[in-house]
Formats: sequence, C-alpha cells, structure tokens
Amino acid sequence: MSLTRKIAYNTLIQSIGRAISALIGFGVIAATARYLGRQGFGQYTTVMAFSGFFSTIAGFGISLVVTNELGKKGLNVNKFLSNAFTLRIASSFAILGFGALIGFLMPYPLLVKKAILIDSLAFFLLSFRHVFDGLFFQKLKTIRLAIAEILGRFLTFSLVILAIWQKKSLLSLVWAVAWGNFLQSFLVYLFTIPYAKIRLQADFKLWKYIFDRSWPLALSMVFNLVYFKFDTIILSLMKPEADVGIYGAAYKILELLIAFPILFCSLVLPQFASYRKSDPLRFQRIFQKSFDFLILGTIPLMVFVFFFAPQIIRLVSGPDFDPAILVLRILSLAIGIIFLAALPAHLIVALDQQKKMIWGYLAGAIFAVALDLVIIPFYSYIGAAITTILVEAIILVWSFSLARKAYPLPWDKKILWRSLIAGAGLCFLLAFLSTMNFVLQFFLGASFYLAVLYLIGGLNKEMIQEIISLKK
Repeated sequence: MSLTRKIAYNTLIQSIGRAISALIGFGVIAATARYLGRQGFGQYTTVMAFSGFFSTIAGFGISLVVTNELGKKGLNVNKFLSNAFTLRIASSFAILGFGALIGFLMPYPLLVKKAILIDSLAFFLLSFRHVFDGLFFQKLKTIRLAIAEILGRFLTFSLVILAIWQKKSLLSLVWAVAWGNFLQSFLVYLFTIPYAKIRLQADFKLWKYIFDRSWPLALSMVFNLVYFKFDTIILSLMKPEADVGIYGAAYKILELLIAFPILFCSLVLPQFASYRKSDPLRFQRIFQKSFDFLILGTIPLMVFVFFFAPQIIRLVSGPDFDPAILVLRILSLAIGIIFLAALPAHLIVALDQQKKMIWGYLAGAIFAVALDLVIIPFYSYIGAAITTILVEAIILVWSFSLARKAYPLPWDKKILWRSLIAGAGLCFLLAFLSTMNFVLQFFLGASFYLAVLYLIGGLNKEMIQEIISLKK
C-alpha cells in the first residue's frame, strides 16, 4: 500500500471515528444545553473554556514534539515515550493545579469555581494520553485511537444522561466528562503496550532536549489560547451568563469540527519529518496533496455550516438558543480558515521553525485581546465571533508565509480555484433550494459539488482511485 493510500486510509478511519465521536459530542451539548438553559450552559461554557485554557498550556507542545521525533530514525522509542509521558504528567499536574487555584480567585459563583476544580481534574486525566498519539500516527494504526475516543465519549454521554435523569447539578455533568476522559486515557495506554514499554522515567537530559523543542510551541500555544479561548473568558466577565451560553452553543460546534484537520495533519507530520531532508520531492508532493485534500473538504463544509446553521443550532441546542444561529454563520468562515491553517502550523514544526511562529501568535493575541475589550461591551457574542475570524486570518497568512520562506514549496493552486468555483455553485444551489428539507439539500448539494468538481477537473479518476484504493 502506498504512503498516500495509508494516510488516506488512516484519515478515513480516524475521520469515521471522529465523526462518531463528534455525534456523541453533539449529543452531550444538546442534552446539557437543553437541561441547563442559556444561563446554566453559559456557566458550563465558562468552566470548559477556563480549564481548557490551562490544559492546553499544560500540554507544553510535548505531543507535537513526540509526533515529530517519532518520524526520525534511530530513536529509542521506549525511553523517549516514557520520559515524555512522565514530563507531561508533571507539567499537567503543576499547571492545571495552578489554574484551579486561579479559578477560585475569579469573581465567579461558588458552583462555577467547584466545577472548574473538577474540570481541571478531567483535563488532567485526558492530558497524558496525547503523548501516545504520535506513536499511532507514525505507525498509521489510528483505529485504536478512534476506539478509545468513541468509548470515552460514550461513557461521558451516558453519565450525562443519567445525571439529567436524576436532576443533578452542573458538578455531576462535569464529573461525567472526567470519567469519560479517564476511560479514554486508560484504553490508549493499553493500546500502546504492543508497540512500546512505557514507564515513569526522569532522564533530565532528555527532558531538556524535549523542553528545548517544545517551549516555542508552548509559548505559541499560550498566545494561541489568548485569542482562541480568552474571548469566552472576557465575555463571561463582561456580559451575562446567558450571552456566554449563546456564544458557547455555536463555539462548541466549531471546536468539534476543527478536530478533523488537526487529526489529518498529525498523520502527515511524521512523514514531513521523515522526508524533509532525505527526499525533498516527496516532501513537496505530500504537502501539495495534503493541501488539496484540505481544500476539497473545507470549502463545502463552510458552505453547509453557513446555510444549515439554523438546523444545526436547533438540533443541537434547541430553539432557546436561536440567537446563536448568526454566531455560527459568522464562525463558519473561521472554521474554514482554521482548517487551512492547520497544515502550515504542523509543517512549521517539521521544519523546526517554531520560534519564528511565536511572533505571529503574539500579534494575534494582542490584536484579539485589544479588539475583544473594545467590541464585546457593545456587540457581545457577535463581536467575539468577528474577532475570531480576523485573528484566525492573521495566523493563516503568517504561518503560510513562514512555511514557504523556510522550505521551497511549489504551490499548485488549481484545486483551490476549482473548489472555489464548485463552492460558489453550491451556494447558489442551496439558496435556490432553501425551502426544501435540509437533509435532501445536503445530499443534493454534496452530489452537485462533487459533480461540478469532476467536470471542471478538480477531481479525476486517478485522484479518486488514489484515495479509495487499498490495494498494494
């Protein structure tokens, strides 16, 4: 089986797994939003955003470094993974513990403060499993990750339904997340046993090696989080909890969807690291095919999210969250930008250009905070959504420019322009079919998009066979 087919196959398997996981995630959001209402769901969103902020910092970029290093030859996998695992536990314990302490100092209700403490534990239980993701990406055995994620999400969903049936409080709903995360991490650890022997190890020389490569990523993540999560925190401090709930109803959908490009690029990252020096032409081909693959999927997704925003919000959160429809339509553009930015962001890691990327994230963070502080008091969640689009556009331009300066990347834009043409046609079709059942609209729209792409050369028989054929 060719490398392209292996990546496509694993992407398909993981995408199916993520799709199932996302559906369960939508179920959790739907049940939680309907049960808690705007105000209660605003508290839930605040808790997840606050703890998630410190959780991502706690990751310290270690998972990306592991994924990149596993693509290199001559690595002692057992020793490297054991030390990365131990380092991730230590960093997560320290930073999430600090975050929980900060949470108790914030001007939130006591219930929210307690929920932040529990959610910090939930993120801790999930954090160290991501160290092992790179092993499965490198071996292209991602079905195990899909199984663990689905079962963990299903346990969370089951416990959420049980808590709602028993009329429990917000704390029980957050505990459901913690137990689901524990199961997910435990299963991933079990799945690593055939490939690596993981122990608690503290080789400080190796820790320094990992730290030297991860701190630029960690600093970038801090700045990234400031513009990606801080809008929710600012919103929670400046506006009623109901406004946070409306924004959260749309933003949670964005968070579930953007897991797909990150997954795909994580599969490609070890290949970038492997062929960067040994086979530049293959490196360039992988980049071009990865870019084409993302473009083909991103454009119709943006169009579908924009046109089906009313159905998505009402299906997921209920009619009480109708103001979130406009927010989701605004964020549909951000979804597309984030999808495309995932590729250069991972490419920069393979090219060891993390330090230069810091300045792009810093610029985005400063711009986001300044604009949020000005626009949120007047436009609330609408202002927060607009800021998200503008900042993500800055990061996209910066990361692509940096990647192309660092490595010669002949960039063929034929698929981009043809996908845009097919996407424009899809917009006109969905506008014309606006009164039709949205399920029929989706299938007709998807068929139309693929047909137009095929007719104008955006897809051909060779490309389709390369993606779907699993023969050697």
